[in-house]
Amino acid sequence: MYSLNSSKILTLPSSTPTFHGKHIWFERLNRAFTVLRATDAQDPQTLTYDHWYSPTCPPLKRYVGRVEVKVLEGKGRGVVATQDLAQGDLIMVSEPLAILRDPDGQRPDGEALVDAILEQGTHKNRWFEEFLYDGTPKSTKSIPDFREGSDHYAESPGPADTSTTSSSEQSSDVDPSSVPETVTKKSGVQSVLKRLSKQGKSGAGFGVKTSTIKIKSGTSSGGDDVMKGVDRATAKRVAKIVKFNCFGDAHDDRAAASCRQETATSHIGVWPEMSMLNHSCAPNAINYVLGNSIVIRAAGSIKAGDEVTISYLGRPQLVPVEMRIETLREDYGFTCECERCTAELVHMDKVQGHYEELYSRVAEDLGPLFNRALKSKDVEGIMAVRDELRNATSNLFSSFRKSFLQPQTRLFYTASMYDVLELHMECEDAFMAISKEQHGTMASLHSDKALSHAVVEEISGEASVGNRHAGSKTQETRTSTSTAPVLSDLAIVQEETTATAIIDHALMQALKSIQEVSPGSDLHVILASKYFKRMQLESQGGNDDHSTFLQDLKRKRMDASLDLAIQAHLCRYGSTSTEMSMKLINLNNRLYENVDAVEGACVLPH
Repeated sequence: MYSLNSSKILTLPSSTPTFHGKHIWFERLNRAFTVLRATDAQDPQTLTYDHWYSPTCPPLKRYVGRVEVKVLEGKGRGVVATQDLAQGDLIMVSEPLAILRDPDGQRPDGEALVDAILEQGTHKNRWFEEFLYDGTPKSTKSIPDFREGSDHYAESPGPADTSTTSSSEQSSDVDPSSVPETVTKKSGVQSVLKRLSKQGKSGAGFGVKTSTIKIKSGTSSGGDDVMKGVDRATAKRVAKIVKFNCFGDAHDDRAAASCRQETATSHIGVWPEMSMLNHSCAPNAINYVLGNSIVIRAAGSIKAGDEVTISYLGRPQLVPVEMRIETLREDYGFTCECERCTAELVHMDKVQGHYEELYSRVAEDLGPLFNRALKSKDVEGIMAVRDELRNATSNLFSSFRKSFLQPQTRLFYTASMYDVLELHMECEDAFMAISKEQHGTMASLHSDKALSHAVVEEISGEASVGNRHAGSKTQETRTSTSTAPVLSDLAIVQEETTATAIIDHALMQALKSIQEVSPGSDLHVILASKYFKRMQLESQGGNDDHSTFLQDLKRKRMDASLDLAIQAHLCRYGSTSTEMSMKLINLNNRLYENVDAVEGACVLPH
């Protein structure tokens, strides 16, 4: 079991360091993070995790916390909390039965993992023989006892560590035909599931899917042996186990790897304890690889008796519900009946006209149009896409309000429209960048007074984003300049002011929705870090003597954004010191500035 030496636990400095001239932010961090001294050196819950993100950190060893595997009604096996878990609590550290890495960042290859497992004899491990799901009902009968410690590793020759990677896939013991009666009775749900059962569409996770894993080429052509001592039936079973139980990502956590002075490489592996976790499109736990071990934490409060879930999907977790159901049925063989899917299906008739149509419009038309305009630095083309997105997102959120959707359901739908929000932010950000490059702006025009109306209105929530930013002044400016090849300096400042407030609002909406459906994910900490940095920069801008009220509002927004960043990083990294927390926040902002937060995503605004 991994533990920290008590001497490594942080003692806060006697003199609080300044943070851009303000003591308040470190003081708030000190209150938010309680640094505990170890009362039990073997229990990671009593420690800060700073040493995990240090170059001197030893390999993380197996740890299983307050959870156990049980048979769940209608779902088969699952992991359940035996005691209450708080946000950020360590649930388990799982060592790999096999892991492959590719330092060159090549696309993942599930076949290579199968080959490595067979060549090294890892398939003789008790986990492979008794517990890991291989697609058959028989493989769901055995229940591993996490209390047995390392006994399950006794026959393993040790993890394979060569060079390749693959996508996140986990086994599911869910009966594909089991859809709750309470769901199918709801309007429209049964017809959706019936239609989807006749269709198939392959999804994509954090890498290449392993659903098409093949055995070695010699075997598929009729050979009796894959390799010496391994028959074809064994090889096929191992391939299915890898298909259902492997997890992979295009890179390690970049911020953690930087702290540990490691290279964030792509990877694929099989982590046995993690394979017992079932899927949810709004999971309550988060997982990521640190070193070669996988870390799983509580992303929110989990009560004793509640199931612990993760997401199998990666990027498709942020698409409309029907697309998620298709992916899960096609690639994993079950119909998702999680709280999020149920809520979105039940209320689909209320938002259908603005929901999937807008998603398709962005994917098929607006996204490509924007990319062409951005490449040619066509300001008017960018503005055309931007204006359509302003109206579309305004109509979408208006439909949420008119439908009297519960706040959580609104966030579920918003997360499913993440691509729309992201493209909208990209358009606003690109417009400002190109406008400054082509025309330049006068810093004096971009004063607190010019910003005050948009900022005050956004904070007070007196109007929706679309209506607020379609105000008469902006409309008059757009009308008077729409036929002109260039915008005046004043028009540019007005457009930039509007765009800044819209980006802030869209980024906040995205952050809130991801916090709801994927707390502690890489995207969650990245969005939280970027939102905090935007609020920090905004609070530093302008010192007009007549803007005391505005400055106070900016400070409050920065204050709230710091709390959101702290919460996001606690979910993912556990309790860390003030200095380590700020280091991770800064790294997650900087390292992802021009890198996709989730594979296939657009560049986030900065």
